[in-house]
Amino acid sequence: MGDVLRSYLWQCANCKKCEVCDKAEGDNRMIFCDYCDRGWHLDCLHPPLSAAPEGKW
Repeated sequence: MGDVLRSYLWQCANCKKCEVCDKAEGDNRMIFCDYCDRGWHLDCLHPPLSAAPEGKW
């Protein structure tokens, strides 16, 4: 799994986009994976989340 995670291109915080909708807007409603650093809007998840989960995600 480590090789797969390392294959993702790194992006600065201002350049990251949601993996579902491909938009960067609403970054205050976006969560980022602690392992691969990709992001998702809370509303784009299925089912949508009302708040970011606690702990590592």
